[in-house]
Amino acid sequence: MIIGMYDSGIGGLTVAKEVINQIPTANIIYIADNFNVPYGDKEGCLIRSFSCEISKYLLSRDVDTICIACNMSTAVSLETIKEMYPNKKIYGTIEFGAKDALKYTDKIGVLATVGTVKSGAYTQFIKNLNPNAVVKEEPAPEFVPLVEKGMCNSVEADRSVKEHIENIIKKCDIGALILGCTHYPYLTDLIKKYLPKSVEIINPAVSMARFLREENIYNNNSLSFECYATKDIEQVSLVCENVLNLKVECKPLSWNKGILM
Repeated sequence: MIIGMYDSGIGGLTVAKEVINQIPTANIIYIADNFNVPYGDKEGCLIRSFSCEISKYLLSRDVDTICIACNMSTAVSLETIKEMYPNKKIYGTIEFGAKDALKYTDKIGVLATVGTVKSGAYTQFIKNLNPNAVVKEEPAPEFVPLVEKGMCNSVEADRSVKEHIENIIKKCDIGALILGCTHYPYLTDLIKKYLPKSVEIINPAVSMARFLREENIYNNNSLSFECYATKDIEQVSLVCENVLNLKVECKPLSWNKGILM
């Protein structure tokens, strides 16, 4: 069984890492659409068109399951892709983050991109599960560019994380903080530096990977990881090596009049 996975860039590799940790013999095809990174500042209809085309490409590669390793794409595209492919397993990150956070508390903070916050997807999903929950979302648009540029340990990253953690703590006495973008786990050390120790950090990728493991259909004879990117394939290969501890030769894909080739 093959898992197809995609994100706007290297953020989704944090999801791939968790899946490989829990399913060491997984077969994964990963697409980094870093030509269009970041997704979080673009219109939903544009992200939806990217997502539908990437899903179409993954299914042409005979994947059995698609994991949308991007919160913005999950927010605006998940239901559309499910309707397009009703016989396929299509999963997004938001459901897993919301359910995980509610195991700890009903006072929840969400750090996410501007687009994901604007969509209100996390608040809506959490409120559907627990109408009494208090959800405070904080947009952190600087995080994705910092991660994509390899500046996770920079002064700029430290300053930005400090500001957004302080902002979200002022909004509510939260008991859990959802990392509502798959790029944000790269900044976990800085987030821990400024977040009260009593607050549980929720990485939706962890429970998504656990769910896939419990389905018990993705074990193969050995690990297989194919990686494609729409830009900077050398950089993506390097990040794969650092994050996944795998020697990966990332292959190029390109956009041509809205078609992924």
